[in-house]
Amino acid sequence: MIHETATSNDRALREAHEKLIQAEKLTSLGRLIAGVAHEVNNPLNFVQGNLDLLNNNLKQLITFVDTVVSGQGGRSEELAETIERMKQEMDLDYLMEDTPQIIASIRNGVRRTINIVEDLRMFSRKDEGKPCAIDLNEAVETALRLILPKLSKRWSIKKDFADQCYLAGQKQQIVQIILNLLSNAIDAMDQNAGDSLLVSTRTRDKTVELVVEDNGIGMTSEQQAKLFEPFYTTKPAESGTGLGLYIVDKIVKRHMGSIEVSSVIHKGTRFKVIMPRCASPDLAKE
Repeated sequence: MIHETATSNDRALREAHEKLIQAEKLTSLGRLIAGVAHEVNNPLNFVQGNLDLLNNNLKQLITFVDTVVSGQGGRSEELAETIERMKQEMDLDYLMEDTPQIIASIRNGVRRTINIVEDLRMFSRKDEGKPCAIDLNEAVETALRLILPKLSKRWSIKKDFADQCYLAGQKQQIVQIILNLLSNAIDAMDQNAGDSLLVSTRTRDKTVELVVEDNGIGMTSEQQAKLFEPFYTTKPAESGTGLGLYIVDKIVKRHMGSIEVSSVIHKGTRFKVIMPRCASPDLAKE
C-alpha cells in the first residue's frame, strides 16, 4: 500500500512538472508571437513583390513568344526585324537572367516562412514519445530563428559550432533550454546596451556542451545563488514569471546534465550546459 501511494505520488509530481514545462513553453511562445508574426510577414511581402515582377516579366516573354509563333508564316526579313526590335525594347537578355533569380528569391521567401511555421509547431506541441538523438547545432538554429525578432540590430551574434554534436532527449525541451538562455541574455544586454552574444557548442569524450555568453549587466553572487529557485526573477513582473531558469534546470537534470554559471557585474554572464553525448548520431536523421 505504501509502495503504491509513493508510486502514485511520483506519477502526480511528474505530471505536474510536465504541465509546468508546457505552461512555461507557451508563456515564452506568447511573448515571442508578435515578433514572429512580423518575421512571417516580411518574407510574405518579399514574395508578393517578387510575384509582381515575375508577372511583368512573363507578360513580356509571352508577348514575344506569341509574336514569334504567329509570324512564322510571314516574310522572314520582317519577322527578324520585329523580333530584334522587341528584344531590344524588352531587354530580353536581362529578362532571361532576371526571371530565374526572381523565382529563386520567391522560393527562398517561401522556405523562410515554412521554417518559421515549422519551428513554431515543433516548439509549441506537447513533448511525447521516446527520447531520440538531437543535433544540438540544429536546435540552436531553431531557437535563434524563434528569438530573432527580439534581437537588436546593434547586437552581434557569434556562433561557434562543433561537429557531430548530438545528445539524446526531446528536441522541444532542448530548444526550450536554449530559448530561455538566449532570452535572458538578450534582456541583460538590453538593460546595459551590450553588443555581443556568443552561442557555442562543444563535444567532449562523453558529453556535449552548450555555452550562451553575453556582455550585459551581469549578476551579483547573491542573485546567482537564487537563479534556479522557482518564481525568482530580477525582471519586471510583466517581463518574466521567474520560472524560465527553474524549468531549464529541471530539463537539464532530466537529461542527466548540469549547468555552470559565471557572471561579473557590468561585464556579462556565461551559462554552460553539459549533457551526455549521444552515441548514435545517425538516429538524429529519423
